[in-house]
Amino acid sequence: MRCLLAAALILAPLSIAAQEADLVLTGGRFWTGDAARPYAEAVAIRDGKLLKVGSAADVAPHRTATTRVIALGGRFVTPGFIDNHTHFNQAGALLLGVNLLDVAEPAAFAARVKAARERLPQGGGSRGAIGGLRGLERRQCRHPAADTRHALLP
Repeated sequence: MRCLLAAALILAPLSIAAQEADLVLTGGRFWTGDAARPYAEAVAIRDGKLLKVGSAADVAPHRTATTRVIALGGRFVTPGFIDNHTHFNQAGALLLGVNLLDVAEPAAFAARVKAARERLPQGGGSRGAIGGLRGLERRQCRHPAADTRHALLP
């Protein structure tokens, strides 16, 4: 029992120190994505990771004299997204149609399109379903010839 108590006394300050925030954002309206609690008022962050999301009172224990605090004045905050510029219809075409982003050779182009033709419904056409010819364009300085495209997608 003494060993357990000694370990708790030694490790407690380390646990508390690990919970100190580098940054506290407060006075905002944070969208959480949680239907039960869709909004929060403040967040505590350490090393780029969230420590606490909740009310200002919930976050207060994570604040220290060295914590940077930013008052948001009621501003709305949403989680960040890695890709900050996506045309969703084109992204969808890449997922559902033919993704050619990594294709740089005509043979690879033909193989990828043929595989997709077998997978995709017949008669749907290819308009909007082919995306990402950048590798092939860079390599050949042009799109695949029309006769090549039409032979692959009659």
